[in-house]
Parts: sequence; C-alpha cells; structure tokens
Amino acid sequence: MDKPSVVICTNCQKENPAVDSAVKSNAKNIRFNHGICQRHALETLSKSGIPQDKIQSFINRMGSSGAPDLKEHPELVKSYSKGLFTPQQIQQSNQDQQNKNNKITERFQVLAGIHKFYD
Repeated sequence: MDKPSVVICTNCQKENPAVDSAVKSNAKNIRFNHGICQRHALETLSKSGIPQDKIQSFINRMGSSGAPDLKEHPELVKSYSKGLFTPQQIQQSNQDQQNKNNKITERFQVLAGIHKFYD
C-alpha cells in the first residue's frame, strides 16, 4: 500500500511545535516531502548575499511548486497540528465529529423527552 505524500516546508514545521510533533508521530504512515516555501526561500537566499534579481528569478521559477507557507495558511496549521494531513483524514475527522454531534443531540432529545416522528 502506497503512503500518501504531503509537501511541507521544513522551516515552517520547525516554527510550529505542534505541527513538528504531529509530523514526527505520523512519519510511518505518511511520506513527508520536505521542501521550502517562498517566504523561507526568500529569507534564506537574501541572507546568503545572492543578488536580488537572481533571488527573484529563483522565486519566480519556484512558483507554486514549493511547499505551502504555513503562516499564510492557518487552516493547515490547525489540521496538521491534529495529525490531519490528507483530504481523506480531514473528511473522516469531520464525519466523526458530525456523528458525535448527532449522538449528543439524540441523547439530549431522549433526556428532554422529545421524540422523533418519521413519515
């Protein structure tokens, strides 16, 4: 069985301890391709003394193929921190939460003496 693959910025991972912990604990089930987001690429290249035009050329070639910047995607930080890295995991988590909510609603209805009527 092939493991799902997720691209993540190494620097963003290090900046978010909860994400870092979740990545490490899920490494057996998910193939993490560590890359770098545009923000961290720009920071790193700027510190290295490379001329700005060459940095910009590199960033332009990089386009959207780099790792997502977790600073720009707080929703990814939230799901990654919970160990939810793939769309399937997120969907299953949402379904599980909906099932829990339905059970709680049904329990309150029983406690309140509210009965369901079906057609």
